[in-house]
Amino acid sequence: MSSALDIQQERARAITRELVARAPAGSIACIFAGGSLGRGEVWAAEFDGTLDVYSDIDLYVIATPGAAVLELRRVASALVSLPAPDGVRFQRGADIGVYTPADLAAQPLRPGTAELDTRHLLLFGDDSIARALPGREAARIPVEEALYLLENRALELSAAPAGAGPEGRLVLAQALKARLDVYAAHAIVAGTFAPTLAERARRFSSETPSTLDDAAREQVAAAFEAASDIGSWMRTRDAATERETALAAVVDAWRTLAPRVLRLPASPAELVARRCRAGDMVANGQEIVRIRHATGASLLRAASALPRLAALSPVAALRIDALARILAAASGADNDMASHFAYVDRLTQHFGFTNGTPDERVRRMYAAIS
Repeated sequence: MSSALDIQQERARAITRELVARAPAGSIACIFAGGSLGRGEVWAAEFDGTLDVYSDIDLYVIATPGAAVLELRRVASALVSLPAPDGVRFQRGADIGVYTPADLAAQPLRPGTAELDTRHLLLFGDDSIARALPGREAARIPVEEALYLLENRALELSAAPAGAGPEGRLVLAQALKARLDVYAAHAIVAGTFAPTLAERARRFSSETPSTLDDAAREQVAAAFEAASDIGSWMRTRDAATERETALAAVVDAWRTLAPRVLRLPASPAELVARRCRAGDMVANGQEIVRIRHATGASLLRAASALPRLAALSPVAALRIDALARILAAASGADNDMASHFAYVDRLTQHFGFTNGTPDERVRRMYAAIS
């Protein structure tokens, strides 16, 4: 069997061929893979003769000047999953983003986009577009991205169904990645983050961030060791237990780093409020108007929400909600965060996300607007 990296690269090429074939002629300037595939890193393990691939594909489709970007996005969203080769199971899909060159240049500098100019896999077209991206140095990642990373991991893990078999193994992969991202968050704040897993492991040993306490340092060391052979690690682990362990590590890291990043030694409720831009009515109101397109709400309905919903950033409130609920339960601060949870309930209800539990409504709305 080919290596997991070869298989993932061919999968990316197959998706690219489909996109180029379906897109309007001349509308695509280039297509490249970033993220783990762009760095040449793929997480995979063999079980019962089948290779499980746990990494996704971050695909960047860059439109030519004057091309119909909305049509390209329609083509990308309509692309169905391609069949896996015999003996291979793709556990995650492809995340296809369509950008103008200006959109691409404006992408935030985050762990997944650090050094994108040099660490990408060209699949179609003009490589100079990606190589010309400015300011992609990993050391320049804003410290706020550490909190963003942890908030997204908490949101992802809290929704993960910790079953057995392939589904449970995907949860195990997510949990292990989250524990490694605990180190990544500390390294971002320390200014020592590196884009590749191998370099992060080396820097963890030689430049351990001072914000990692002894218990967290031991957990991170164990996670790096497990990442060297995830199949062996998975065979002795329970998905539900690992998910809870990873969630606790993520929340602990956020609680440690948030006062430093936000320059606010405060309670969890106050830190959550600061992350949600509490009281910034102008910026929050503008965000509400912008998200109406993704939710299908009319301008009138979005505008009618301003008096009640501009108190917080709707995007940040949704993203941090899973972490906030864990913080509240762990610290007994449910009453302190009651206004946050009431806000999220009003927000989801107003924009039509009315079915399911509060957690389910939050995840559906966040997926729709992000």
